Amino acid sequence: NAINAYYPLKTFGFGRWERFFSLARFLVRIFFSGIGGEYSGLLLFGPSAWDSFVTQVFKFSGKPILYVVHDGEMHTGDKSDRTQSRLLKATHQADALIFLSRKVKEQMRLHYGIEKPSLILPHGLIDFGLLPQTIRRRKEKPVLLFLGRLSKYKGIDLLLEALAKTDASLYEKVIIAGAPVGDYTVSTTLPKIEIRTEWLSENDMLNYLQEADVLLFPYIEASQSGVATLAINYLLPSIVTRVGAFEEQFGDAALFVRPDVDELAEAIRLLCSDSTIYDVLSKKALSLREQYSWDKLAQDLTRFIQEQTASKSA
Repeated sequence: NAINAYYPLKTFGFGRWERFFSLARFLVRIFFSGIGGEYSGLLLFGPSAWDSFVTQVFKFSGKPILYVVHDGEMHTGDKSDRTQSRLLKATHQADALIFLSRKVKEQMRLHYGIEKPSLILPHGLIDFGLLPQTIRRRKEKPVLLFLGRLSKYKGIDLLLEALAKTDASLYEKVIIAGAPVGDYTVSTTLPKIEIRTEWLSENDMLNYLQEADVLLFPYIEASQSGVATLAINYLLPSIVTRVGAFEEQFGDAALFVRPDVDELAEAIRLLCSDSTIYDVLSKKALSLREQYSWDKLAQDLTRFIQEQTASKSA
C-alpha cells in the first residue's frame, strides 16, 4: 500500500499525559488498520521509547514488521540498560531488519544472536543545498570543522588533546559546533578554536560546510554517521578514526587513523600541508555520490519491502 502520513504521534515537547493519550490513540488506530488490511506491513525507524509498544500491537495484524537498526549497541553517553533493552525488544519482535552497515548487522549477530532476513541500506546523502560540482580546493590555511551532536563517544576530548600537539599556525581556525547531549560540555583555552554548543539550523550547517576545508571525525566508538554523508556530498576531505563502520562508509575517501592523540595530530598536520592528498580525497568523495544516492537506496528498499510482504502473505 502507499505510505501515508496517517496520524502524528506527540512525543518531544509535549506533557506526559498528552504523550500517553497520543500513543494510546496511535496504537488503537494501527491495530484496527492492521487487522483491517489497510496496510501491507510496518516500516519502523528506531530507536525510540515507543518502538516495542508499536511492534507488539501491529503483530496482531499478521503483517510483516521491518525495523531499521541504527546501532546494535547504544553509545557511551547515550546508553542505559533501559534504552538498550528497548532496542533489543523491538529488534526481536521484528520480522526483518534493515541495517545501515554490515558492522552493525554482525554486532547484532555476534553479541545477541539475532539473525533475521535483512538488508544493508547505508545512510543516504544529506543535502542542504548548493552542492559543489567539482572537487574542493583547500585554502592556504584551512578551516577544520567538527559538526554534529556533542557527546563523549565522539572523541572531542581526544581532538582537543591532538590540537594541543599541533602547530596552530597550520590552520586558520577549528570550529566545534553542535548541541550537547545530556550534561556533556566542551571547553578549551587553546587558540583558534570556536565552540558553538546549540542546536544548528540547516542554514547554519550549510554555512559551516561551505566555510570548512576539512571535516573531523575523532570518534572513540561509532556505528555509522549522518555527518559522514555530508562530508561525501560536500566533497570535504576528512580525518576519521578507524572505529565502527567508518571504513565501510567512507571507503578510501578519507584519511584514517587510530583513535590515538599522536596519530590524529599527525593527520591534521598532513592534511593542512599536503594539497595533493587533499585533492585526491575530495575526488574520491565525488565518486561515492552515486553509491549513496537516494534513487538507488529507494530502489533497494522498495525491492526488499516487496520481498518481505510477499513472503509473509504466501
